[in-house]
Amino acid sequence: MADMLQMTDVKQACVNFMLAHLDVDNCIGFFNFSEQYNCEELNIKAQQVIKLAFSIVCHKEEFLQLSAARLKHILSWRDIKLGPPGEDGVLQSVVRWLKHDVDMRAPEFAGILQQVRVHDVSEKCYENMLQNEPFVEDKDLEEAVKSAWHSTIERPRRTPPYFVFVFAGCLQSRIGFSSPRLRTVEKLDILSREWTESTQIPKHASIIDVFNVAGRLLCFVCRAHDGALQVRVSFAELYEYKYYMNTWELLRDSMSDGVIHCLFESHFDYGAHVYSESQRRLYIVTWHMASYVDITIDEDSGEGDISMRQVEQFPCIDAFSDIKHRDFVLVICTGRLYCLGGMRFESLSERYVLSTTYAFDSETRSWMPKADMLQGRASFAAVEMSGNIYVIGGFSGQRLKAVEMYNSATDMWTVLTSMWKVRTYMAAVTVNNKIYVMGGQSYSRSMGDGRKVLASCETYDPVSDTWTLESNMLAARCLFDAVVV
Repeated sequence: MADMLQMTDVKQACVNFMLAHLDVDNCIGFFNFSEQYNCEELNIKAQQVIKLAFSIVCHKEEFLQLSAARLKHILSWRDIKLGPPGEDGVLQSVVRWLKHDVDMRAPEFAGILQQVRVHDVSEKCYENMLQNEPFVEDKDLEEAVKSAWHSTIERPRRTPPYFVFVFAGCLQSRIGFSSPRLRTVEKLDILSREWTESTQIPKHASIIDVFNVAGRLLCFVCRAHDGALQVRVSFAELYEYKYYMNTWELLRDSMSDGVIHCLFESHFDYGAHVYSESQRRLYIVTWHMASYVDITIDEDSGEGDISMRQVEQFPCIDAFSDIKHRDFVLVICTGRLYCLGGMRFESLSERYVLSTTYAFDSETRSWMPKADMLQGRASFAAVEMSGNIYVIGGFSGQRLKAVEMYNSATDMWTVLTSMWKVRTYMAAVTVNNKIYVMGGQSYSRSMGDGRKVLASCETYDPVSDTWTLESNMLAARCLFDAVVV
């Protein structure tokens, strides 16, 4: 009505109210409203939420209520962020939409499938769909799916934006729990190659762990103090960083005390943890403890409630059982858990850098030794890419810029081109078949080779075996977390 009467002030007030309350639960409704009443700012913001958070939005009630025409319009966008399921998630969301009212929607289904990049759907997803309702009973629906699957017409692949987010970290080379810490969050736009600052972490914390769980960024925030006799924990909370809105939400009662204890121990004992998206499982390993936590999302609740409550134990590495080990790294490669390198403390004066590689065999529930790295290292970064493990930088008597690659199929290590800068306590992620390495500790020539915290970023291209210096982060940081969305 305000738009029809050209009451611009009233219309803007309505838009401002909607913008303040925009979220994944209402973005589709707000998007439809914005198009109907020509609200450009609301249209841009609502469309952005749908695109960036599609893997979440597609589970909401609004998505199920879409008309066939509006659904086809949304699926026609090439820059939708699909999350880990990829195009499988698009097809699964379309099937959920169909099941919401099969009788009315079945005639529209073939047209909807034209907006799905079927050639990017996995064969497993395709076969599972055909074995379930309503396709086993409705031959027309089954034929529509098979026709789309065997079609020779290929739609252009989706080209969603990719971002790297870095969280918190140490300002100085001292890295104890009481050392100066950042609260800042930065975002790297892979396309523009520019860093921008995002909303700060809600609380000043000494421990920050971030996990990308089905496109949702979960952030464990803990504040600890170095006491005279023991470390004291002030608070430990789980937040969700809604990057598509640049806001934080406290997730109350989502994490049990047992999970909090395990995550804290992994930092206190200089252990490691790694998240497996394919299993929705968080692995936590120290020299005396090995455990995992399954992360569940209740899609039926309408709110997508997160739960991290049950801690399960699995065998420790035998070589770790009687001598303290620290600063090793965990990585998931081809669905398998690996533990690499680290440092062994036999006494206060005797410490040795390790080159060991262990892989956990889930069938025998035991750690199997694999080929040693070509150089021992601790406090390094490791990533998986295309079925290979890359170990980067670290410490081996002095800081390293050396890089190696492990082929899990042949159990062999290969030396690769070194980074431009030596680094420890940095972060590394993979995006579009490249490795991004950021921050960390290095040496300063101007300070007599004293320790220096870096803001620099460099990327590795496995095709050319080369490193390229990229734009610096806005703030130097070490011992921080980074994720890709």
